[in-house]
Amino acid sequence: MIYADHAATSPILPCAQKAMMECMKYGANPSSQHAMGVWAKEKLEEARETVANCINASPEEIIFTSGATESNNLAAHAAKKFWIDKVYVSSYEHKSMEKAARILSFENRLPFTKLSWREINKPYLLNKNMHNSFVSINMVDSITGLISDVQGFIHYFFDTEESIIHTDATQAIGHMKIDVDKLNIDMMTFSSHKIGGPLGVGVLYVRKGTDIEPLIYGGNQENGLRSGTENVPAIVGFAAAMQERCNNIDKNRKKIKRLHSIFTNSLKEAKPVVQNDYITKRHATPHIIPVFVPNIENDALVSILSDKYGICISAGSACDSNTKHKKHAYPLIEEFGFHPEDIRNIIRVSFSPENTPQEALQIAKAINEITDSF
Repeated sequence: MIYADHAATSPILPCAQKAMMECMKYGANPSSQHAMGVWAKEKLEEARETVANCINASPEEIIFTSGATESNNLAAHAAKKFWIDKVYVSSYEHKSMEKAARILSFENRLPFTKLSWREINKPYLLNKNMHNSFVSINMVDSITGLISDVQGFIHYFFDTEESIIHTDATQAIGHMKIDVDKLNIDMMTFSSHKIGGPLGVGVLYVRKGTDIEPLIYGGNQENGLRSGTENVPAIVGFAAAMQERCNNIDKNRKKIKRLHSIFTNSLKEAKPVVQNDYITKRHATPHIIPVFVPNIENDALVSILSDKYGICISAGSACDSNTKHKKHAYPLIEEFGFHPEDIRNIIRVSFSPENTPQEALQIAKAINEITDSF
């Protein structure tokens, strides 16, 4: 079996498994005051510090959640506390942020506007008043791998203006060096299971001094901002995976670029959506590779690859597969000369450092064999 769907979920790294198993030997509630509770609390805070150090944040700025979806919802909910009169999101947000931002807009009767990738990366094209806004930008698109220049956008619009700025770094974390201080953001979402940590745990970074309101009330865990007993083993595993990934970003990027090159150069009829020039100039990340395959729809191709060849890839975002009526259109691919409806013929291969050159070649050969028969 070849697994190349890491943008959906990446299998748990050995270091995360080891950390979790050690932690699970001595289960206790980190809010308890006895010795085992104190031990669990120490493990929790050590993990918080590890995660914070990876993004140049302070431990008190890290709120553990159940995942990126909850973090995005908490970020949009938090904006209600601020004096805002507009809502802006990138046009390629995860559905959790887009829907939460739409609710924020609807409940408060605020204008809701989507920003294109080109507008975000060339903000001088925008003739908009961004003052007193809630703005959310997806740092890396989950389908194309396109990178948003979050820092440049914020620098252009928000040096002196009062707004609340959020970025979803779920597909970026562990693949790019992220410094929240340099980004100058108020909030940032990311998740464990995209980088080899366990499912069911994520983070919302909240910059010190940003006064937000909780979405979940209860026992005042996470400084009162996210109640509920913390899942200490999962959080410890998350921290171990994040440390491993962040310590090896440059080495892993080099390895994944090689996998990207082997795979894309071995394709025949199928062609990569994102040109290599975007990877070279760091406008796109190499670990997410959308591929246009003519004459066969992506759902069928994914099934054939899985059933006949034992290759696991995806037809797009895993979260969108739960939608009863899929929207077969994706405007972001227009950046590369495709029509939005061409998303029907686009598959997504996503690598991790654990994939091998031989696997990259095998995936390409299997796709070539299938396209030759259609």
